[in-house]
Amino acid sequence: MSGERNFVVKRVYLRFPGFKSKAVTISYDDGVKGDRKLVEIMNENGLKGTFNLNSGLFSKKFKNDNFIIERMSVDDALSLYADFEIAIHGHKHAHWANINFVELIKEIKTDRIKLEKIFNKMIIGCAYPFGSYNDDIKKVLINHGIKYSRTVLPTNNFELPVDFLCWNPTCHHSEPSLIQLAKKFVKSNDEARRCQPKVFFVWGHSYEFEIFNNWHVFERFAKFIGGKENIWYATNGQIYEYVHAYDSLIWGCCENYVYNPTSTQIYIDYYGNQFLLKSGETVYLK
Repeated sequence: MSGERNFVVKRVYLRFPGFKSKAVTISYDDGVKGDRKLVEIMNENGLKGTFNLNSGLFSKKFKNDNFIIERMSVDDALSLYADFEIAIHGHKHAHWANINFVELIKEIKTDRIKLEKIFNKMIIGCAYPFGSYNDDIKKVLINHGIKYSRTVLPTNNFELPVDFLCWNPTCHHSEPSLIQLAKKFVKSNDEARRCQPKVFFVWGHSYEFEIFNNWHVFERFAKFIGGKENIWYATNGQIYEYVHAYDSLIWGCCENYVYNPTSTQIYIDYYGNQFLLKSGETVYLK
């Protein structure tokens, strides 16, 4: 989805819960010990997000730029990520485009099975290891119940994706214009422009802050972008599920009746008027 979606009703605008037109979401990979400080900063500023984990690498170490990076233990992960979404990132973090089909299935299926058992929750999301994906990989994800997957390709904009299995983030936290983008996002008045809602989507690895000694980058961003009443702070999965529910609305032929068949309350702007579409409800729009 880029800009306008393919609406039956051309002047309807999706709104996030509470009729908000903006959302912020965070995505961090690998389940490393640096996530402790990351979560602390996120909690201080009311940010929500998704942690993409490798079920076969808990408590393991690896080297990056001569730094030894330590991953979380299972027990530490259970405690730290209790209030966040978990997504798969490959059982052993293999480069999916470079392995055979059997190994690919194992990487995806095993990761989802193990993480669901560990965290006792449904997992529907993914972040591509090394940003590696193609159509065959996407098909395997679909066949194993994954509904969205984050890439590493920056858009430097705030548009929702056309294909949630190719969900390109706004930027990595190392983007030099991160704060400028945040200021542009906060300043924009989407309600007045009558356009579709915007999402600021930042991703990264928390160990990068330790390698470059620049935690202040995320602290500044979180303080600036957080705590705003007109922004919905959500996990990757919450945004996917909400937009998917919106896409499931059934419209009448005359374009003034809409039925919400989902279990989700959906907020819309229709010709400048706000409507709350409750679960199972048919609404006459006037």
